Amino acid sequence: HLPDYALFYAVHLLAKRPGAPADATHDKDAARALLVLLEPLVQSSGADNVAFLLAACTEMSGHADATSPPDTVALRSVASLAADLVKQHFVKTVDNVRPFPGLVYLPTALFAAADPAKLAEARRAAAAATSFASFSAAALSSASAAARFASASRAAAEAE
Repeated sequence: HLPDYALFYAVHLLAKRPGAPADATHDKDAARALLVLLEPLVQSSGADNVAFLLAACTEMSGHADATSPPDTVALRSVASLAADLVKQHFVKTVDNVRPFPGLVYLPTALFAAADPAKLAEARRAAAAATSFASFSAAALSSASAAARFASASRAAAEAE
């Protein structure tokens, strides 16, 4: 997962850029920059690292900014934006949203331990969103399978 650690630095830099909003949920420039980074990361590993990327975003959103504590809100907001982008663009199967089996180590030069309650809250929110995403991915794959079956049935009926 070594290349995936670029995400930690990108999130930190995007939160620190001049003129960056404290709430990055609608920051199109940050979203575009994150997608430029995330697409090759996911493509290079065959989507096996989606669970790691989601876990990394969860950990970042529960930690404080080690270099400038007042920027913690912006940092967490960009981390949440990154998690949303991973879920929207790269979660294709239920396997993508399974919990990451290992530990995610944050660069301590960038991220400081936060209030344990904040970290627990971030992990709870991610778990709830992941279970919803897994339901959505399962429903999506079931719906696409049903659509393929229906079109194959129509094609077979037309062939008769």
